[in-house]
Amino acid sequence: MNGSSMHWTTYIVAAVAVYGAVLSTYTALSKLRQGRRRIRVKFSWGALFQGPEVSPQMLFIIVSNPGNRAVTIHTPAIILPNDTRVVFPDPHSDVGFPCDLPEGQSCKVWIEVRELAEFLKSRGFSGKTKLVAICEDAVDNVYKSRSTIFDVDR
Repeated sequence: MNGSSMHWTTYIVAAVAVYGAVLSTYTALSKLRQGRRRIRVKFSWGALFQGPEVSPQMLFIIVSNPGNRAVTIHTPAIILPNDTRVVFPDPHSDVGFPCDLPEGQSCKVWIEVRELAEFLKSRGFSGKTKLVAICEDAVDNVYKSRSTIFDVDR
């Protein structure tokens, strides 16, 4: 074997070293991710069932915790196109706020579509309006939903 060529065992040792480095980096990042608070916020449309009766159409804000630790959340809110934050002081919800949201759990806040449309009209909005739902946790992290289009005039 001449001085410029490497023996095949050198390649195997190098491959094992690279594999070990990648594995340890993945493990470290995985542990960091597990320790983080992870909250998802989204809108949903639907109705409530009250016995045989069905409610008028509702807009739901659903807050879920897909993470590995409980997170204390405050009342979700809606951000309007003019950056005004609409907080419902006494929200219709399946929990009380602030709420401890365990891992793998979710909660909902809802408002009647007609009521929201009237509120938005009273604030000068009309037509299709972009809304974003947000939720803050106890340490002031803010989680946002994707925007949804709400037709105020419909």
